[in-house]
Amino acid sequence: MATPSVAADLLLIHGAWHGAWCWQRVVPWLERRGFGTLVPCLPGVGERAAEPAAEVDLTAHADAVAEFVAEHRGRERRRPLVAVAHSYAGAVLLAAGERCNDLLAGRIFLDAVLLEDGERVMDLVPPEVAEQRIAAAVGTSAMAPPPPPSFGVERDEDLALLAKELTPQPLGTYLEPIRLTTAPGAGRPSRYVSCVRPPYEPVARSARRARRYGWPVLSLESGHDAMITAPEATAALLAEVTADLLFEAR
Repeated sequence: MATPSVAADLLLIHGAWHGAWCWQRVVPWLERRGFGTLVPCLPGVGERAAEPAAEVDLTAHADAVAEFVAEHRGRERRRPLVAVAHSYAGAVLLAAGERCNDLLAGRIFLDAVLLEDGERVMDLVPPEVAEQRIAAAVGTSAMAPPPPPSFGVERDEDLALLAKELTPQPLGTYLEPIRLTTAPGAGRPSRYVSCVRPPYEPVARSARRARRYGWPVLSLESGHDAMITAPEATAALLAEVTADLLFEAR
C-alpha cells in the first residue's frame, strides 16, 4: 500500500437498519490517524427514524448522499474526500455517483451491495425472504422490520447494541430498481473489502462483481458488521486503502 502525501476526509455511509451510530467505535481510531470523518444518517432510519419515511426510497437516500458530498466540497476546507459504503449503502453510493463521482477521490465498498442497472437490493435475498420482508412491512407503513441481531456479531454486548439501535428500513429502498447510466465499475478509483469471518451471503455476489470490474478486493477478518465487532482493524484497513486510493488518484 502507498503512503498518502495529504490528509483526507472519510464519508462513512451506514447500511440498512443501521444509523450513524454504528461508526462510533471506528471514528476515534480514524481520527488518531489524521483522517477527518463525516458520518451522516440516511433519511428515515437510525437517528432519523422518527421522520416520515413511507415514501423514502433508494433515490431519496442517493440524493441525500450526493447533497452531502456537494456540501462538503463547497466548504473552504477542500481535502480529498473518500466515500466508505457499508452493506446496503453500496447501492446508495453507486446511485449517488451519477451526481457526485467527480467530487470523490475514491470509493471503498465495505462488504457492500453492488447493483447493476435495473436491479433491486431485494434481488440479493432468496425469494422466500423477500416475500417475508414485504409481508411484514404491509402493516408498518411500508417499513421493513430489522431482522434478529446477527450480521456476524457474537458478543453479548454487541448483540445488545444492535437490539437497541436497529430501526425499520423503508421498504422502497429495497424495491426501487437502481438506474445507472454508466457501468458500476467505472468512475473514481474503487476498492472492495470483503468481511470473511464469517462471510455474509447476501453480498457474496458483489465481491465477485468487484473482481470482474478489476477492483482490488481485500479481506477483513471480521463479520459483516466489522465497524462494531472489529473497529481498530476496520480503521487500520480503511486507512491503508485510502492511502492507496489517494496515490492512484494523483
